[in-house]
Amino acid sequence: MPNSIGRILEGTLTGPFYFGQILVRKTDDGLVLCHRDDHARKDLQTCRNAEEAVEIAKYDDAGNYRPLKTAPNVRRGWRLTLKTLEELKRALDYFYPGRLAVFAAWKSGKLQTTPLRETLDRQSGSMML
Repeated sequence: MPNSIGRILEGTLTGPFYFGQILVRKTDDGLVLCHRDDHARKDLQTCRNAEEAVEIAKYDDAGNYRPLKTAPNVRRGWRLTLKTLEELKRALDYFYPGRLAVFAAWKSGKLQTTPLRETLDRQSGSMML
């Protein structure tokens, strides 16, 4: 699946796109990520490597730890400039762990879902046969 993630991301880069609360844009110099609500701001702190996404994603605007990385509370005020598609994949995975694989599976038509009732039955131990 790693190659399919790269192909899908590359195809998505034809224009700006949102990945959760992250806006991703391709520029002449590479790739730029920022919080989707900061797209017009000029006073953003600039970061230059994918690993900095770990710290950006760790706390919300109030400085509170974000234990659930899919929660809609990514902090604002930053711009992440990257050079390669591989860096983009790493950064997005730091922001939203595992979501790139789910996105690739969905885009390729291979995403398998489980009905809520089946999941609940499995968790309660009352699996009906």
